[in-house]
Amino acid sequence: AGAAAAAKVKTPAKQFTPTALVTTVWSLSVMGGAALRSNTFAALWSELCAHGDQQGAAAAAAVGGGVAYDGGVVPGEQITFGPWRGKHLNQINQAALSVDAVGGAAALGLSSGALPAELAAAAESAWLAQRRPPVVSWYQRDVAAILSYMGEKHEEEAVCGGYRVDLLIPQPVGIEQSLKAAVGAGVVLEVDGPSHFARNDTASPLGQTRLKHRHLRHMGFSVMSVPVADWEYLESSEDKVDYLRKGMEHAAGAGADTA
Repeated sequence: AGAAAAAKVKTPAKQFTPTALVTTVWSLSVMGGAALRSNTFAALWSELCAHGDQQGAAAAAAVGGGVAYDGGVVPGEQITFGPWRGKHLNQINQAALSVDAVGGAAALGLSSGALPAELAAAAESAWLAQRRPPVVSWYQRDVAAILSYMGEKHEEEAVCGGYRVDLLIPQPVGIEQSLKAAVGAGVVLEVDGPSHFARNDTASPLGQTRLKHRHLRHMGFSVMSVPVADWEYLESSEDKVDYLRKGMEHAAGAGADTA
C-alpha cells in the first residue's frame, strides 16, 4: 500500500514548475512532523534532487561564497542555480536543514538521498550571504537593558547559522548551575511581536517562527521566545528579571531533554 501511494504522487510531482516545487517542499518543511514523512514530501524531494542533478554542471560557477561583488561578497539574491535564486535558494537551504534536523534523508526514507552537492552549496551560500538590515524594537532594547542589569553578557542582532537573532547570550550566568552545561552554543532570545503569532490564537507561533526555532535548537542553541504580549504586562524590573531567568532555565532544560 505504501509503494502504491508513493507511486501515485510521483507523476504529479514532475508537473510542478521549479519555483512551485521549491515553495511546496519548503511549506511541508515548515509543517514538519508527519508532513516531512509523507509520500508527498518524498516525491517532491526526489524531483528537487533530480532538478539539482540536471543543473549541477551548468550552475557550479554561480555558487557565490567567495565571488567578488562590489568589493565584497556576492549578496544572496545575486546567487543563482539554474532557475532558482535568492528567496528560493533560501527555502531550499531551510528544507535541507529540516531534513538534517530529523536525522537526514535516510531517517526519513528518502530514496533520492541528500541534496546534490552543487545545489546544497548554492543554497547554503545564498543563505549565509543574506543582507537584511536589522530592525530593533523598543521591546528588544528593553529586554537587552534588563539583561545588562542582570549581568548577562549578550550580543544584539547576532547571526547564528545564517539566522539573525534578536539577542544571544553565549554563557548565561544567572541560571541554575545544573543547567549551564545544557545551554549548548548559547541562549537565543527572540522578542516576538504580533506578526509572529496566529491572529486567532496569540499563543500559537506561525510556522516560519517555529521553523527558525527548530533549526536553532538543531544547531545547539537554547531558544527562548519573549512575546511582546507577555513583556508589556511586566511592571517592575524585578518582574522582568524573574521572567527572563525562568525562561532561560526552561529553554536550557528543554535543550537537555532533546539532546
